[in-house]
Amino acid sequence: ITHEHHVPFLSIYSLALEQDIDYGQNVMQGVNILQNQTFLQPLAGRRLDHEKRRKEIKEQWHRAQRKLQDAEANLRKAKQAYMQRSEEHEKAKLLTVKAEEDQQSASSSNTSKTL
Repeated sequence: ITHEHHVPFLSIYSLALEQDIDYGQNVMQGVNILQNQTFLQPLAGRRLDHEKRRKEIKEQWHRAQRKLQDAEANLRKAKQAYMQRSEEHEKAKLLTVKAEEDQQSASSSNTSKTL
């Protein structure tokens, strides 16, 4: 504002305007500080906690999925081994029965020859 002769109390108005500007800037700084401390910092902290927890849950989920896949693979292997052993057992039973029958037929033919 330039000094003009017909504006009375120019220095008072200029001082009031400068004080208003300073006050406005101080209020804006205070608002920014309060907003950061009251809202943004706690929200940022909660966001970090949330992200950390989300990653932990994601890792737990992946570990559980891997365990499940391993358990399923082990189950398939165990079933295959069981089926193979069952077949071997059945073959052994058949061979045992056949051997017993052969032995009985051989012993019965020996006894009939001796008579």
